Amino acid sequence: MNLNFLSIIVNPKKIYRYIDRITKYKKYDLQFHRKKQVNIYKKNKIDRNKGLKKIDYLKKKHSYLFDKIFSEHNVIFSSMSLCKSYKFKNILEIGTYNGKNAAFLSKLFPNSKIDTFDLPDNHSDFINTYRREDMKIRTKFINERNKLIQRFKNITFFKKNSITLMLIKKKYDLIWIDGAHGYPVFTIDFVNSLNLLRKNGVILCDDIILKNKFNDKFYNSSATYETLSLFAKEKIIKFSLFYKRLNVESNYENTKIKFIALVRKI
Repeated sequence: MNLNFLSIIVNPKKIYRYIDRITKYKKYDLQFHRKKQVNIYKKNKIDRNKGLKKIDYLKKKHSYLFDKIFSEHNVIFSSMSLCKSYKFKNILEIGTYNGKNAAFLSKLFPNSKIDTFDLPDNHSDFINTYRREDMKIRTKFINERNKLIQRFKNITFFKKNSITLMLIKKKYDLIWIDGAHGYPVFTIDFVNSLNLLRKNGVILCDDIILKNKFNDKFYNSSATYETLSLFAKEKIIKFSLFYKRLNVESNYENTKIKFIALVRKI
């Protein structure tokens, strides 16, 4: 933690917040949260330990598939690839970003067809997110993404706004929603995904925040959880929440915790 001790001394509120953070930090029980996570996997008929072992294997051979910051969605996908209950002929990804997740899915499910959607390169929301305002950075990002995706024959990349998915009729067995996390885009993406989901298919949603004081339309928003909860209340879906990460930095404060949702139609 980066601390300005002088500002803490002269501000009693900062002293309280500092003590509160340290207390929560020390109380975090990694083993408890790991056990809880394993049980969530079991309830969804997947084995986290087997998924981790396969990821270790892939990292040795294909380290380029993984970002530096670890996320549990990799383990969920990996675990699914080892389970007979999950058969994915067609996979949809909403939010291509750098292409690594689509490439990862291609390695896990080599016999599946993967469609991945992201905004056109000249779209204002594409340009003004993820530090792509700088043309040199943006050009490098686009070239590296395209070069990676072109290596995989079972990936089809669509440079289209994901809300246009309402116009297609194709059905998918697995849908990964990792586009804009706020209103209205997430809710549109989710409704479209429900309509595109094949019977017995699953939807996974990234970056679930249960409560958020300051929502934005791209990164941090409780829109995902609120949307899922509304559909679950009406008994249209049911969903499970996995911790996105298990490290103490991501979980010692309730406001910092993010989840991944696994969704099924009822």
